[in-house]
Formats: sequence, C-alpha cells, structure tokens
Amino acid sequence: MNFLIDPKYNGSWVSTNRELSREELSDLVLGNDVVIADLDDCILPSPAKRLAFEELKDIRSYLNIDYVLWRLETAIALIKSGRSSETECWKEYVELFLQSHEQRQKAKQKINKLLEEGKLKEYPGAAEFFSLVLRDNESYLLTRNIPEITEIFKEKYRFGFALSQVWNKQALSAVFAISSRKKYLIVGDSAGIADPIPD
Repeated sequence: MNFLIDPKYNGSWVSTNRELSREELSDLVLGNDVVIADLDDCILPSPAKRLAFEELKDIRSYLNIDYVLWRLETAIALIKSGRSSETECWKEYVELFLQSHEQRQKAKQKINKLLEEGKLKEYPGAAEFFSLVLRDNESYLLTRNIPEITEIFKEKYRFGFALSQVWNKQALSAVFAISSRKKYLIVGDSAGIADPIPD
C-alpha cells in the first residue's frame, strides 16, 4: 500500500494499491459519474453502533429483558465472529427496538443530539471530500440504519439518494455498477464493498 497522505498527519490518510501521483488519484476520484458511499464507520463512526451504545448508559435498559438478552447474544456473536456479525446484530436491534414510529423518532432525536453536542463526529476531511466528489454526480448513500437517521446524513452531505437498512452493501453496489457503463467511485469500509466489480 502506498500512502499519498500519511496517517501520522491529523489521523487522515489516503493510500492506493498501485503507484499513483496525487494528480492521477485526483483525476480518478473526481472523474466519476456516480458516487456510492457507505455511511457506517466510513464517513463517521456508525450511528447504529452509537445508538445501541447509548442505550447501555440508560439504567432503565437493564430492566428490559429483551434488551439484556440482545446484549448478551450480541456479545457472544462479536466474540465468535467479530465484525462480520455486526450487521445481523443491528438487524435484530431494529426488529426488537425500532419498530414503532415513536421509537424511530426517539432514535433520530438521540442522533441529532449527539451530533449537536459533538459526541458523534465525522472523520477528518469527510465533509470536504464529499463536497468535492458530489458536485455534479449521481450519488447514493448506503447504510444499515433506519430511514429516519439516514435522512439526517443524506441532507447533511447532499447525497441525491439514500438507501436505508441495506444489509448487503457489496451486492447492492455491484447491481448499480453492472446496470450501466458509467464510471463509479465507491467509498466504504464494509467487507468487500469496494471489491472490483466484474465487467
């Protein structure tokens, strides 16, 4: 891996898997027709994980047997399978605790409050990066989160479209790219989201 911007400066970094100059990389990144970006742990720490973590701080959650069981099952899954189990754990969280309109609105308010208080911050350079690459492009924000929370970030970064509760981001990214002959920029950290897409 070749660092164009080293991680020791501000914690932000840019690397490529082949020799490219900054100018060549800039041309590649800015010369796309469509941008597909993963929100969770890519633009900022996962709002989904933060929401579940915030619930741990609420003493009332310890009185909710469903929440206690979910936490236990999640801990076991994370120990056994690590990060690959996160999607299934979040999916179960949504099914158990975010089904009603009231629950979803409360979750949205919690995320907005964390953003306002600076307790949920985007990664350095994210806003600047997306202000450059989303200028005249068709753009899609993908996330496992619920639509009420997804909408916050769609508006903040000015994505054209936002897709919520996307459980398989790589497959969805591939469907986009296979359906046309446009040039794509795929931004993400999910396992396989940026794997080469077959011609």
